[in-house]
Amino acid sequence: MGYDTPMLKSIAKSIAKWTMRHFTPAKFSESQARKGVKGGRVGGKMSNGGGRPSLNEPWGELGISRATYFRKKKAGLI
Repeated sequence: MGYDTPMLKSIAKSIAKWTMRHFTPAKFSESQARKGVKGGRVGGKMSNGGGRPSLNEPWGELGISRATYFRKKKAGLI
């Protein structure tokens, strides 16, 4: 199936028509403003960072990059 199939062309045309009818710089700006107001909220709640706990960045004290720190740690050099 190539990219010049009639079905693909009709889908692209439909998307283009919808975009031309619904997209204006003002609506885009409003949409971005709404997303910006949300900030770090996820599901109505404020995100508290999550992720891995900090390792207090021992690589900074050693003067090496984080990746180098973990490579050396894995090799048993640290």
